[in-house]
Amino acid sequence: METSHVSVAVPEPPPSSSSSSPPSPPPPPLPSALAATARAYAVLRCGGAPLKARPPRASLAEAAWAFAGCCAGIGALALLHYFVAAPAAALVLLTPAFAASAVLLYGVPSSPLAQPRNVVLGHAGSALAGVALRYLLVVLPAWPASEAAQSGALVLAGTLAVASSTSGMMLCGVTHPPGAATALIAVMGSPAVTGLGFLYVPLVTASALVLVLAALLVDNLSALPARRYPAFAL
Repeated sequence: METSHVSVAVPEPPPSSSSSSPPSPPPPPLPSALAATARAYAVLRCGGAPLKARPPRASLAEAAWAFAGCCAGIGALALLHYFVAAPAAALVLLTPAFAASAVLLYGVPSSPLAQPRNVVLGHAGSALAGVALRYLLVVLPAWPASEAAQSGALVLAGTLAVASSTSGMMLCGVTHPPGAATALIAVMGSPAVTGLGFLYVPLVTASALVLVLAALLVDNLSALPARRYPAFAL
């Protein structure tokens, strides 16, 4: 006799609860997470006001004119510094603060912070504040000869120089951010700068005028409307 083989289906085990739940989504990429954090901050800090869109990049023509302007302004100032002022009387015309001014003057000449009045008066007033605070807090007081006392005086004078120059520029309507650097350099700069004393003020003013004159020349050679300089009444 032939024996028949009967196949019996074995039921599959029920799926576990963990496998029945949908898979968790992957974590968002880092840029998305940063954007979400920024939106959450805007809601908490700005009362729900959305953040502004990122400003557009400069065109190739704008970047080329900015390059030309920086070459003209900083180049002229460097020539005057190394071939006229420094050899003749050890005077300083070129400081790092003017590199920041060049970005505003030749990169965004339509900015209110880059106008001639802001550049010249911002640098001049900040230089005066820096030199005066250095004299009042570092030079004139009879500080102990210890390095800690001298460093503390410099820290106090430098801090107040940046704070007072910033507030002064704002109150006078001549805000120019690199001016705060001019004030700090007057306090903590090299001996070639701090040794100038109040002569630092007219030298800084002359340097600012050189940069402004270069901006009046180069910025207005461009046919781009956004590069008309000055953009505001003096």
